[in-house]
Amino acid sequence: METPYSVCRFRHALAPAGRFFSTVELVNALELEKQAGKQGQWANRLMHTDLVILDELGYLPFSQAGGALLFHLLSKLYERTSVIITTNLSF
Repeated sequence: METPYSVCRFRHALAPAGRFFSTVELVNALELEKQAGKQGQWANRLMHTDLVILDELGYLPFSQAGGALLFHLLSKLYERTSVIITTNLSF
């Protein structure tokens, strides 16, 4: 139920100032960015948005290096950009 709510919220309220990502797709993009020697470009772009939605954390696995890149990105966004993370994992 979290994903439809997040998508609805994003599309109707904040779409012009936000970004929506599948978490795995974003991690793959971060890994490609690092391989290309352009690390930090995604973080710089996303720091200027109002909202980032990461959909389905934990649905598909990604590498440990990818997890580290995602953690680094989230630490850059901390206190600068609102982040919504949806997951099917129980806590």
